[in-house]
Amino acid sequence: MDQSHVAFITTDKKLNFFIRFQAAKELQELYSLDIPVLVDLLDNKLSNSYAANPERFYVLRDGVVVLAGDQGPLMYDLGSLEKWIANYVNSEI
Repeated sequence: MDQSHVAFITTDKKLNFFIRFQAAKELQELYSLDIPVLVDLLDNKLSNSYAANPERFYVLRDGVVVLAGDQGPLMYDLGSLEKWIANYVNSEI
């Protein structure tokens, strides 16, 4: 896949689910992600439930939120995400 291509996901209700699904698939392929990429339905229930606007990151493991980031982009604490990833990777070795 062309690395200059940028996949994006929006909560614009004018888009249909197929476009959202396709954007998530392109994102997964672009970054060779071997983890699930979730796509919100057109009602944006997931986004609204987890206050994803403004941006926010979550780490889910076995269906449970194990790390909830602060609202972004100004209050991101990427150090906590990096630490969680490092601990997870080390525990899987």
